[in-house]
Amino acid sequence: MKLVVGLGNIGKEYDNTRHNIGFEFIDFLANKLNLTFNKEKKLKAEVAKANNIIFAKPTTYMNLSGDAVNKIACFYKIKREDILVIQDEVSLNYEIVKFAFNRGAGGQHGIEDITRKIGGKNFSRIRIGVGPDPGGDKRAKFVLSKFTKEEQEKRNKVFEDSLFIYDQWLSQPVEKIQNPNDKAHNAKLKKNKMKYKLKKGLTLWLTGLSGAGKSTVSEALIGKLTKNNKEFPLELLDGDEIRDNLNQGLTFSKEDRFTNIKRIAFLAGKISKHGVLVVVPVIAPYEEARQMARSYSKNFMEVFVNASLKKVEERDVKGLYARARSGEIKNFTGISDPYEASSNPDIELITDKESIAESVEKILNKLIEEGYVENF
Repeated sequence: MKLVVGLGNIGKEYDNTRHNIGFEFIDFLANKLNLTFNKEKKLKAEVAKANNIIFAKPTTYMNLSGDAVNKIACFYKIKREDILVIQDEVSLNYEIVKFAFNRGAGGQHGIEDITRKIGGKNFSRIRIGVGPDPGGDKRAKFVLSKFTKEEQEKRNKVFEDSLFIYDQWLSQPVEKIQNPNDKAHNAKLKKNKMKYKLKKGLTLWLTGLSGAGKSTVSEALIGKLTKNNKEFPLELLDGDEIRDNLNQGLTFSKEDRFTNIKRIAFLAGKISKHGVLVVVPVIAPYEEARQMARSYSKNFMEVFVNASLKKVEERDVKGLYARARSGEIKNFTGISDPYEASSNPDIELITDKESIAESVEKILNKLIEEGYVENF
C-alpha cells in the first residue's frame, strides 16, 4: 500500500494560492484517474483509493499536515518509504519541479510537521517551485498569494513535470528517479502527445474479484485512449450499471449470474461489430460463462484482473466482504460463492503488485500487438 498526499490549506480563500499547489496536483491526478474523494473525519483528510494507493488531502491547515499523514499511515499500515508528499517549494522558481527523498524540510512547515509526526524524513516528495522567494517577512504573505494569469497558463507543464516524477515513483527505486528536463522526460512528453486509433472492433472483458481493480483500470485505459483523440470509438459497459438499468430483478444465484453475463455479452457483441472498443469490467465468476461471453463477439479479449482475497478485502472501504463473512450478504463471490480464476486469459494483471499505469500499459501493448489499436 502506498500513500500520496497533496499539501494545502482548507477553505475557498486559499484556492489558486501558491501554498495550495499540492492540493491542485492531487486534484489533477484524481481527474485523470476518475477518483472521488470522501471526507474521513477520523483520518483528518479527504481520501480516495485506487488499487493499492491511498490519495489524500489533509483537512487540517498546512502546518498540521502531519496529523493526517500519521493517522492514514497508521490506519493502513503504510511505511514511511511508501509515502509521497506533493508540496510547494518557495526556494525553487515557478515551473521548476524536483524530486526529494530523505532530506530536510527547508523551512516548509507542512513537511516539518509530517517529519515530526511520522518519526522520520525518509519519505518521498515532489517539490513544485512557486518562487522566486522574496525572503524575510514577505515570504509568508507571498506563499498565500494567488498565481497570476500568466502563471496559470503554464500550469499544465508544471503538472506534467510532476506526473513524470509520480509515474517513476510508482514503478522504480527512489535512487533511479530522474527530475524533469532531461532526455527521459522529453521522451515521456512526446509519448503523452501520442494519439491512439482503433483499427477494428473488440470486446475487452475484464474479470476478477470485487475490488480487484477492474473499473479503475478500465477508466484509466479509456482516459489514455481518448486523451488526444476524443473521437476514439468506445463504450463502457460497467457491471453494476448494467444490473441497475438492464438486468433489474436478477439475483446472484448461479443461474441468474449466467443470464446476466449472457445479456451483457450479447450487447457487447452487437456494439463491437460496428467498429467500437467495448470495455466490460464485470466479476463473471464462472469460466463457462466467460467462454459463452466470448462466443458472442467476433473479436474478444479476456483480461484477468488478479488480486488476492486478502488484498481486495484490505481495499474494501464499503465493508462488503466483512458483511459477507458475517452472513449479512448472501452469494458473495470469493466468500460464499466461488470465483473460478481464468485458466488461459489473453492478459493477466497482478493488481496487488502492479501500479494502475503498469496495468494499463500491459493492456495497451497487447491491443497494439494484436492489431486492434495503432498509435501515431
